[in-house]
Amino acid sequence: MARLNLLTATAVAAVLGIAGAQAADMPVYYEQQAAPEFGGWYIRGDIGGSHQISDDLDSPYFDEIAAGGDTLYLFDSKWEPSWFIGAGVGYQFTDSLRADITGEYRFGSDFTGSDAYDTDSDGDINGTNNYDGEKEEAVFLVNAYWDLPTYGIMKPYVGAGVGASWIRISDFTDTSPNPLAIGLSGDTEQWNLAWALHAGLGFELSQNLTLDVGYRFLYLGDAGTEDLVTPAGGNATFNPFNFNNIMSHDVKVGLRYRFN
Repeated sequence: MARLNLLTATAVAAVLGIAGAQAADMPVYYEQQAAPEFGGWYIRGDIGGSHQISDDLDSPYFDEIAAGGDTLYLFDSKWEPSWFIGAGVGYQFTDSLRADITGEYRFGSDFTGSDAYDTDSDGDINGTNNYDGEKEEAVFLVNAYWDLPTYGIMKPYVGAGVGASWIRISDFTDTSPNPLAIGLSGDTEQWNLAWALHAGLGFELSQNLTLDVGYRFLYLGDAGTEDLVTPAGGNATFNPFNFNNIMSHDVKVGLRYRFN
């Protein structure tokens, strides 16, 4: 009986040993970690304010004054701040790189300026001109952004864009009060090459929704008026006026929604 028990134990041990060896030879499978998903389409909407500048008002009229030996004093000319709204669609290529196509409408910005002239350069002012007008734009850009490392829910970014701008100048007038003379220009439209530099912060409100607060330097190009005429439509001695190198410092806030 003792020998039977010993043989039984020996057989069980052998079976267990063989099973253990076979189990050791079996491949071990590990659950793979899911790779982070960076790609995805997104849409965006923005609203912002602009502080616009341009080179000093220019005209062949000023050259004629200088050629005649007269002295012209061109005083401060400026564009009033304005607002804009925009939308776009983009793609997140990696955790750091994304790009989008945007379009926006920029509401009217009022222009004011003035000059004074000395017809015989004796130091006495012989007349003045006051300038008024309005400008509005549409801008279309292709942009690329580099997202920097995230700090909590905040992700800084920088970027650049290139595209086209449409500029409309309307209601431009040149008024000389002494003697009273008024020159009017019809509305003009012009397309230009535009480009932009971006910097800002993205606040990740959820996996799909980001609040975007940014600054943008935007170059819009040149614009100008037609030859000015009198209110009755007659000829006037006023030449076209030009606005060279129109630029804008923009601050904007918007939302980006990324689709899974």
